[in-house]
Amino acid sequence: MYVLVYALDPPRVLLLRRPAAKAAGWQSVTGRVEPDDADLAAACLREIREETGLPPPERLVDLGLERRFQGYDGVTYHQRSFAARYARPLPVARTPEHEEARWATREEALALVRWDTDREALAWLAATEAAFK
Repeated sequence: MYVLVYALDPPRVLLLRRPAAKAAGWQSVTGRVEPDDADLAAACLREIREETGLPPPERLVDLGLERRFQGYDGVTYHQRSFAARYARPLPVARTPEHEEARWATREEALALVRWDTDREALAWLAATEAAFK
């Protein structure tokens, strides 16, 4: 799954930079559904916590966007996209999965991301949240 993490005041999106060994580049939270996850929403909340240390968002939205892609590991994945809204940017914990985290403007994020999934989610954000128009 993919989760665009964003905040409204000020309007920012969370980007995480992955190391070279794991498809280097800036992106949002991504992960897999684990056997203990009750559903996709539970998997999203777990991945947000594991990758960022953030508490549950005030709102989690299923964007209805799906895609299949081949990962850096050669495996084909089926990905569903979500968005997690926070009132404001919060401090992000450092984890082994990412080298750096930053709260970026939508324009900064568009310049930094390289995957279509990120661009689709940022387009949804601009169309849905007035703060990002």
